[in-house]
Amino acid sequence: MEKQKSEQKLNPAGMAIGLAIGAGVGVATGNMGIGMSMGIAMGVAFGIAMGQNMESDQA
Repeated sequence: MEKQKSEQKLNPAGMAIGLAIGAGVGVATGNMGIGMSMGIAMGVAFGIAMGQNMESDQA
């Protein structure tokens, strides 16, 4: 049996999408702090999700 890796692979494209959305929200609301915080969180989430999808496609 193979050991499961506990580390998550982040997809840079997913992270870029999240940051772009966060920057857009920041500009639209006039609060870049909230926009970038949300963008970083979304970027990590998108990056992990896209990384897992790529792994399952390769398997």
